Amino acid sequence: MAGHRRLIVNWALGGLFLGLILVAAEWTIAVWSRDTGESVMSAIGHQPNLWVINAMPFVLGLIGTIIGGAHAQLAGIQAQTQDLAERVAKEWAAEIHEGNVNVAKTAELRSKFFAALSHDMRNPLTTILGLTDLASDTSMELDSDMLQGFIKDIEVNARQLLEILNDLMDTTKMEAGRVELMVADVDGDDIAQQIVRHMAPLADEHRLELTTELRAGVPVRADEQRFRQIMINLLSNALKYTTDGAVNVKSYRAGDLVVYEIADTGAGISPADMPKVFTAFEQTDAAKGRVDSTGLGLPVSLGMAQAMGGTIQADSLGEGHGSTFRLVLNAGTGEETELKMASLPQLQEV
Repeated sequence: MAGHRRLIVNWALGGLFLGLILVAAEWTIAVWSRDTGESVMSAIGHQPNLWVINAMPFVLGLIGTIIGGAHAQLAGIQAQTQDLAERVAKEWAAEIHEGNVNVAKTAELRSKFFAALSHDMRNPLTTILGLTDLASDTSMELDSDMLQGFIKDIEVNARQLLEILNDLMDTTKMEAGRVELMVADVDGDDIAQQIVRHMAPLADEHRLELTTELRAGVPVRADEQRFRQIMINLLSNALKYTTDGAVNVKSYRAGDLVVYEIADTGAGISPADMPKVFTAFEQTDAAKGRVDSTGLGLPVSLGMAQAMGGTIQADSLGEGHGSTFRLVLNAGTGEETELKMASLPQLQEV
């Protein structure tokens, strides 16, 4: 501000000085052009146009002030523009740095994840190959019960491998932005009830109580296939990590939203592990100890829920105190089917 005032004053003084020069020139002209014995004032009086020059110091001083103000304003605009450019450059640099950090962090997580996953995939493959070798060994006398046991073990391990491959394929497609969702009104309660019936034998096998309270009573806006996939993922996780107690599946309406809640009395999630739950290529401590878990199911499910206009929430009081996962979606609107694209959730700080 002080610099701007100094600029205006300099221009004003410059105009005033130029005006004084013109006045001096006026008096010089009057002296040289006057008749002999005629006074200077009388000579100036005989030339009225010279009187105009007397006002030049004030006129030029005013003009200088105006020009100085314009220059000061222009200088201020230039300074603001430069400051804005510097701020934008710093923000871009910070964003680029943050992006590079996230890329490096993702690469590190991905490297560790696939190193562990390749080790985990060897176990079911080794089991399958070992059992098939035993079953095909003609020198061994295997009764039907033993063969049935082999077949069951092979099926369990094959399903584990299929689950791993499905998670990896979904993750790859979502990273590439190639997962299309057809979002329409679907009967979420009916689909949830079908899933519970389908997975009841697994709960019985683990000696868990599986209960339902499906009372939403309204359709939800969702892709039916992906809604089913998310619910299966949430329910299978609840059964997988619960060794004793119960799993409850319920639905209810909350304003314009419908909530599907799956609560268990299982392993729970520690506060330190909670940020990892929805982070791709990260696994909680409980998941790392299992060969039937990639840790990708929940990030994939969250990405699909977000694409359908909803989200997934997770709560736990800590290890050993169970977990609650909520799939939150918009209630049905009666609108036509919409095409949505799903992507993985952003990498979270852990």
